[in-house]
Amino acid sequence: MLNLLVMTAVTAAIIFDEPKTPAELAFDKFKAMEGRWSGTEQDVRVETARYRVIADGTVVMQDSEFEAHPGETMVTMIHMDGGRLMLTHYCV
Repeated sequence: MLNLLVMTAVTAAIIFDEPKTPAELAFDKFKAMEGRWSGTEQDVRVETARYRVIADGTVVMQDSEFEAHPGETMVTMIHMDGGRLMLTHYCV
């Protein structure tokens, strides 16, 4: 009997485990970018972006530092809003 219950629970989990939406897949990609990234702009100035997964995995915070704007930081908050992927950007 126990085997039947376990098998039923596993089968139900597989059946009701809906595939991720394109928005959820995109959010997963943002989460996978966690870390510090740097690149050079066309005029040779360096831009650095840091991605951090915060709030128990529900938000990705990206902040940017630019040699073109010393001492100023831009931030983008990335999160799911129901079925939509939301990005809120705070510019210099």
